[in-house]
Amino acid sequence: MAAALQAKLHGEQCFTPDVAHELRTPLTGLHLAGGAAAARPRWRGTASAP
Repeated sequence: MAAALQAKLHGEQCFTPDVAHELRTPLTGLHLAGGAAAARPRWRGTASAP
C-alpha cells in the first residue's frame, strides 16, 4: 500500500509541472501578441494603411 501511495504521489509531482508548462506557453504567446498589438500605431481614415 505504501508503494502504491508513493507511486501516485510521484505521478502527481511529475504531472503538476507539465500542466503548468502547458498552460504557461500559450498564455505567454498571447501576452506577447497582445503587447505587440498594443504597441502598434493605429491608422485611421485611409484604406491603404497597414
